[in-house]
Amino acid sequence: MVAAPRHRVRRAGRSRLRRPGRRGPGGPLPGGAGGVDERGPARPRGPGAARAGGGAGWTRPADDRRRRRPRPRPWPALRRPGPGRDGGTGGRAGGQPGPGPLAARRLARGSPGAGAAGGPAGLRGVDRLIRILLVDDHAVVREGYRRFLERSDDLRVVGEAEEADEGHRLWLQCAPDVTVVDLSMRGAGGMSLLMRIAARAPDARCLVFSMYEDALVAQRALEAGARGYVTKSSQPEVLVQAVRAVHAGGIYLSADIVQRRTAMAEDARRLATLTGKEHETFRLLAQGRTVADIARLLNLSAKTVANHQSQIRDKLGVATPAALVHLALRHGLIESPAPGLG
Repeated sequence: MVAAPRHRVRRAGRSRLRRPGRRGPGGPLPGGAGGVDERGPARPRGPGAARAGGGAGWTRPADDRRRRRPRPRPWPALRRPGPGRDGGTGGRAGGQPGPGPLAARRLARGSPGAGAAGGPAGLRGVDRLIRILLVDDHAVVREGYRRFLERSDDLRVVGEAEEADEGHRLWLQCAPDVTVVDLSMRGAGGMSLLMRIAARAPDARCLVFSMYEDALVAQRALEAGARGYVTKSSQPEVLVQAVRAVHAGGIYLSADIVQRRTAMAEDARRLATLTGKEHETFRLLAQGRTVADIARLLNLSAKTVANHQSQIRDKLGVATPAALVHLALRHGLIESPAPGLG
């Protein structure tokens, strides 16, 4: 069978180029320019045509209908973290380009989908709001707290209560991330609220914000379930720091409470030097008992009680009855007169 001859269709507008004749093996090479087997001269450029490789402005003559495909631009070299390089800039780990600054700002402002699975690595959770419940019996104080806290993009107040029972009800309803509690309130105090929350959710994040600058009160609050204690004499920024620290799972104490706890540790060391009789005499003196009363209660002579009193002042470094009472209060040896602690 003889195959049918193939015919090429000549494209319109293009001149057929003469193909050089096929040479056999070992045939002579062309002798020079201008032979019959040589291709024709290059076409002249059309008017206004840019130089080859000129990019977007490059054109071809109108009679040439072939489309010129744009050459892809080469990707810039991606820097991978390594010795002497900063891995926090230039791109994500693995050489993948990270989000631009605008995308990062949108994530930080809480744009939809930020922090979800599959989001940009290193930016997940940036827009995570810390939801706060305020429990304080003064509306003006709560308003001030709320305005200051919400100046931070990551903090949001989701509920307010003016007493412990309402605070517990809102805590169940709102499920806040952090509950900020005052201790002195009408009805059941803040200590009661802390214990109720801790009984239901031992891992709940509660922060006490109180007027009481007493290390013993702070210790009682921590034992009741609080994760932090900040006095109201602290700078406003301290409250923001405390909320974030407690939310992260830490324990936060304002600087004045830390100083008082340090002083308590020194006091405790001194108290440990008292004998049993001296310690009991100290407690009764702090309650306002006279030497005669103490002698009768402890079945001691008045002279012995007076000697104990002198030893107590020397060992504890207290010179006045008022200083002795304050020391006993700090260590819980006598009942604190602070009201509303529940």
